[in-house]
Amino acid sequence: MERIKDITKVILPKGHVLLKMHMKEKSQIILADTVTDRNRYDVSYGEIISKASNIEYYDVGDIVMDFGPSEGFKWNDNQYCLVLDLVLGMVVKPDNFDFKMKESISA
Repeated sequence: MERIKDITKVILPKGHVLLKMHMKEKSQIILADTVTDRNRYDVSYGEIISKASNIEYYDVGDIVMDFGPSEGFKWNDNQYCLVLDLVLGMVVKPDNFDFKMKESISA
């Protein structure tokens, strides 16, 4: 992964979008160890930064609030996720999203 110069120029499989994950702020509250998918609870939202050529319904820049199971990866100290468009749940346009609101992991 370190050899990739620009993650937005990766050739995506048909039906996929690439999300940059924006994480919740850390808090001082300790969560129980029973949470199995901890990273899912750390994510505040995802932003579509690239999409396959056959994706017409979503645009680069759209905000993804909910999506189905997927594997994430790190690149240049950021978290990313390659997701099939069929598992995208709630998606909004950037002008319908409050970027100023902060969430903590305990939320």
